[in-house]
Formats: sequence, structure tokens, C-alpha cells
Amino acid sequence: KPLLGRYDHIPCELFRINNSKNVILRDYTKQIELGRTSYDLRIQQDGLVHPRLGPMFEGPNGASVRPNGPFLQELVRVFEESNSVIYRLPEGTKLPSDLVCLHEHTEHHSIQCAAPMTLHQLNTKITNFFQKYGEEMTKSEFEERYPFI
Repeated sequence: KPLLGRYDHIPCELFRINNSKNVILRDYTKQIELGRTSYDLRIQQDGLVHPRLGPMFEGPNGASVRPNGPFLQELVRVFEESNSVIYRLPEGTKLPSDLVCLHEHTEHHSIQCAAPMTLHQLNTKITNFFQKYGEEMTKSEFEERYPFI
């Protein structure tokens, strides 16, 4: 499917549900080894995460973010992690030059690398961006501020 957008900023108010204050993206190969099917990206043969430069959605490649709506609210509702953090990213926030936001499909967006980097570098860059420019909320703070639809 064609991508719906590629941005150097946050195109609309977006949210990330996270297990902790730090973003820890999951590599496909490692997840399969653990018997899990969900993943966030694929580390390439050179040991780096590479940007997706083409016009098509080619599968997960970064940190999932979504606008507020029924799907996000259901994710919040069923999320069980006690240390969970929800980051709110304000519309228009400029991304660092080595990160990009892709509107992949439906309401799903992803913060990804704009240049090849290690998984550790990507996790650190996304975490730093979220902590500097995002608003951190608990699950109960989110539910109070954004009543379920």
C-alpha cells in the first residue's frame, strides 16, 4: 500500500503508549527467537536500522504513534503495564533531522530513522525526542483528559 504521508514534524497530535519512560523497539529476528510475532523493525545485515525511503508501506520500522480515537483508546484501555507512560506529541513539533514521521496506513503513524543507525541509537534518539517535546501522562491521566469515546 502507498504511504499516506512523510513528515519532518508531527503532522497531528499523536500518542505513544510505552511500557516505561524509555522507548525500547523490538527487532523482528529477536522476537521470532523468543516465540513472539509482534515487532517494531528489522535490523539489516549490516547491523543497522535503515530508513524506508520508498513511497510504499513495507511493514513496521519504528515507534508506533496514533491520534486519539477509538483504536488508541482501546489500546489504552487494555494496556496492563504498571509502569506505562503515554506520551502526547503536539501537532507541528519539528523532528530532529535524523528522525522522520511516516503516516503508514489508517490512523497509524511511525517515528523512524531518517539515516541508518544502530537500534540503540534509534531507541535513544526517539526516547530523547519524546522526553524533550512530548507530554508524559499516566494511563489514569490520559483517561481523565480524554474520556473514552
